[in-house]
Amino acid sequence: MGVFSSVYHFYLDGFKGMVLGRKLWAIILIKLFVMFAVLKVFFFPDYLQEKFTTDEQRADFVLQHLSASAVSKKAAARQNKDDNMPIIDQLCREAKK
Repeated sequence: MGVFSSVYHFYLDGFKGMVLGRKLWAIILIKLFVMFAVLKVFFFPDYLQEKFTTDEQRADFVLQHLSASAVSKKAAARQNKDDNMPIIDQLCREAKK
């Protein structure tokens, strides 16, 4: 417990001695508040809450879209890596491993 206390007092003394640092930290905290609180409310609606009624439906939707994007990214990467071999053959060979 003594280590945490000494670290806390170290930072507390450092912040007390700051003049410009306090203003900069205040600006940073205000910006973070604006980004996460204000912008989220007005520009990022809760899509899953609006479209689905149960948690199970939301989970299925997210799982389908995450799985589909992961498979398509892997397929695109493999196709770029070896254009001579079809993607289906590559996926089958990997599934056998």
